[in-house]
Amino acid sequence: MNFKNRQIEYAVLFIVLSAVLVYFALIPLVRALHTENVTASSKKQELSQKEQKVEGLVQIQSKLSGLKTDLAMMKNALPKGEEMAGLLVTLEALAGSSGLGVANLAPETKTSVVAAASETSEGGVGKTSATLNLTGSYPAFVSFLENSEANLRPITFGTINLVSGGTQDALTINLNLAAYYQK
Repeated sequence: MNFKNRQIEYAVLFIVLSAVLVYFALIPLVRALHTENVTASSKKQELSQKEQKVEGLVQIQSKLSGLKTDLAMMKNALPKGEEMAGLLVTLEALAGSSGLGVANLAPETKTSVVAAASETSEGGVGKTSATLNLTGSYPAFVSFLENSEANLRPITFGTINLVSGGTQDALTINLNLAAYYQK
């Protein structure tokens, strides 16, 4: 019986030691693993948010690059100074490629400042006005307007007067226009 009591004592001792081991070793280990799992989950969320911010910054950077390209193109489009001769060459080229003839270009003597010196580093944008008289057909005039719109140098048309000469190709077109330049 002594042997059976010893086996029971060993069994009870083994059960108690197992319970103590579980209580003092495994439960803290499980708690630590749970804490690490929660921490890893929060880190994943934080990483996801930061990845979204990086994607947003990459998009902003590409937009900024596009804006820099647009700014460089605008600086090339706006000549320095009024440059009426260049405007005449541009208008003659636009009219010629559209099938119109230039009868007259009369610049106005008054220019105005469109943007203040603080708005651009070059000292602002000036505007010069002129009256342009063209001859040709209505489809050629529509082509001229489309070509003017696609032209790099910005030109705005204020008043447009069309006078028919009796035939389809005998149209006289009087335009008041404004062209812009860097001051």
